[in-house]
Amino acid sequence: MNFSKSDQLLIGLVLSVATALGIMMQSSSLALATLMLGAFFLVPGLFARGVTSTSKSVARFSYAVAAVWLIAFFGGILGTAERIYYVNGNSYPRWLASGGLASADEMDALRQGECKGRGPLEISEKADGLFVVRCGTMWWESKTYLADFNPVRTAP
Repeated sequence: MNFSKSDQLLIGLVLSVATALGIMMQSSSLALATLMLGAFFLVPGLFARGVTSTSKSVARFSYAVAAVWLIAFFGGILGTAERIYYVNGNSYPRWLASGGLASADEMDALRQGECKGRGPLEISEKADGLFVVRCGTMWWESKTYLADFNPVRTAP
């Protein structure tokens, strides 16, 4: 498949930005995230080109890639909506939580066990009196617990 000049420019821009960010921040994960974001924006253009291909296998493959892209797109929208509700909502749905915390001992065990190495520990109080404890940032990669007590007071 031949790439047009604009595709080549976009690919070169994404590669250079990813390389520069990776070097400046000394982080391969940031470079990888930039590459994934660039690929995410490149897929619709490649899909449009693949659908108009004379080869049926290329067209089928384009539809499969587009389906995966749509799932990732809507998953990102749902993840963003959950995050906005988590931060701004008056309560948090129990069905989205991984479990509940009943005591300070469980909170300490959580800090030493499941939350260790999972990212930041976020604790937020909701209007209904419950506290939401989250290990990580986004719902799909984290563990979220509901607590009836103030877990901040139990911090070591």
